[in-house]
Amino acid sequence: MLLTWPKVPPFTFLRPAAQRPPCPLDDYSAFVLLCQILGGSYNERRKNTIFATPDTIKTILTTAESERVLPALHEAVVLNHAADLPKSCRAFLAVQHEANRRRNVMMHRALIALGEAAASARLEFAVLKGAAWVMEDISGAPWRWLLDIDLLVDPRQYGRTPQLLEALGCQRAVESRRFDVNFHHAPYRYPDGDFTIEVHRHLGWKHALLPPDAVLACARRVAPGLLLPAPWHRAFHAIIHWQVQDCGRSRATTPLKDILEVARFLARPDVDWAALAAHARTVRATDACESAVALAAALLGAPVPREIATAEKGERHLARALVRRASPLRTWFATQLWRAATLWRCEKVAYRTAIRGGKPAIVAMAVWSRRIAQLPILAVRLIGIIARALFLWARGRLVYTEKFIRR
Repeated sequence: MLLTWPKVPPFTFLRPAAQRPPCPLDDYSAFVLLCQILGGSYNERRKNTIFATPDTIKTILTTAESERVLPALHEAVVLNHAADLPKSCRAFLAVQHEANRRRNVMMHRALIALGEAAASARLEFAVLKGAAWVMEDISGAPWRWLLDIDLLVDPRQYGRTPQLLEALGCQRAVESRRFDVNFHHAPYRYPDGDFTIEVHRHLGWKHALLPPDAVLACARRVAPGLLLPAPWHRAFHAIIHWQVQDCGRSRATTPLKDILEVARFLARPDVDWAALAAHARTVRATDACESAVALAAALLGAPVPREIATAEKGERHLARALVRRASPLRTWFATQLWRAATLWRCEKVAYRTAIRGGKPAIVAMAVWSRRIAQLPILAVRLIGIIARALFLWARGRLVYTEKFIRR
């Protein structure tokens, strides 16, 4: 329930600090501590208090699992806190890390086989997102948790890839017409595999943010049929995938897996941040880059490149994101508004009209036609969201008042 007090015996706040029972961590406090551990900035004075209580350790591990950063947490613990956690917790993290490493190695082998088949068919794939980390790291990038393999192909060869995947024994994992006109094919899966393969012709509904021709032109060949995009292209894709495609900036989200990936790029010496900043200005994505860098720097201590300014807009976005993260009601409200706003954005309509050759005026006309048609549905949904938010807020205030009076 919202805004409830921790369950501790009455009047314990009057006891000396050394005699008070430890309060259980809430989700936000666990998130902050997890960020400090991953970023290597954990407060040494609080180490004994936090790591000595099983409940708080369990909360941190649960948060890391939900944020999909357990493998990265293992590496941070081994580096800085090997003697602070109980042996059972260290063993749990080690098992998760090793399982993720083996899974990533399997993906690496699948990529090699897929690239060889593509080269035989005179095709080339650019490896994207988490699969790119796995491809360039001989150990399988065990810190990076990933669910699928994302590949980019020349849009002119896009229609040939399903036959190639089926020839390798892959089967379509999802049967849906929404993939008929999409920026990627339906996911494919090996019969005995626990990951999927998605072949893209563009990098999202807003395909002009990072054109595939530019990515393929600057990529380097790392294996037969496989290309690795330039580091700054990969960094920019990680930012816009989170901040723009998933509306991370407008929703003020703080997905730790995405923040960790941006922080890893910020620590790399081979990312051309000047080229990234110039491209961001061209496609009007500067605010998204500033927000992502500000969050990675503040939460994980990542270095800030001089080409990306985070002094004003980035810091404001950071404050808004942390306030939203600390409030379940704000998080729920932002999520519901984002879902409702899909009826207004009409990104799929704009994308499908554009790839069919529609000029900007035609695209705008198609978008506004769909918006007008869906306006009654949007209005009803917004009224329901606001009414539900007011009810939850009032209930939370009532619970807060009752708990305060009892104390």
